Amino acid sequence: MTADPTGTPDIVEAADAVLSTHVADEFGFCEGCLAEYGIATPHPCTAHQWATRTYVIAGEPAPRR
Repeated sequence: MTADPTGTPDIVEAADAVLSTHVADEFGFCEGCLAEYGIATPHPCTAHQWATRTYVIAGEPAPRR
């Protein structure tokens, strides 16, 4: 992730990282939540929803994954 002049990471890059890991498995559960938290969460999970909204707020189309 890159940082802006204040040293904080670019929020859109953080959202992209979340979207790349929080994807649905073959049964419709979030692979990212299972790997990170050990919880079988239906997809789209809260993290995926946050990342998608972050793209919308930034005015950029969210990548389809």
